[in-house]
Amino acid sequence: MTAKDAIEWLLAGEEKWGEGLIDDKTLLCVVSHAGAPDQKVSAGYPKDLLKMDLGSPLQTLVLPGELHFMEAEALVDFAGAPKEIIKDDE
Repeated sequence: MTAKDAIEWLLAGEEKWGEGLIDDKTLLCVVSHAGAPDQKVSAGYPKDLLKMDLGSPLQTLVLPGELHFMEAEALVDFAGAPKEIIKDDE
């Protein structure tokens, strides 16, 4: 199963059962070829990730919990996550 297959599966399950696990603003991360020279890391919202080139399998899909501000900044800087995930505490 590719990461895109998994995202589509999660969205279909949410539509069918409505358990609140995933929605349009759920941050997801995809790692392709972890540890290899051609490793690719992408982060974003489900519908955006479905439109992106996530690299070729093998892939890992991560649904992170609450992020520390440094984790959020790293996902924005290194994985292309939306800047809005960085919470402004001011």
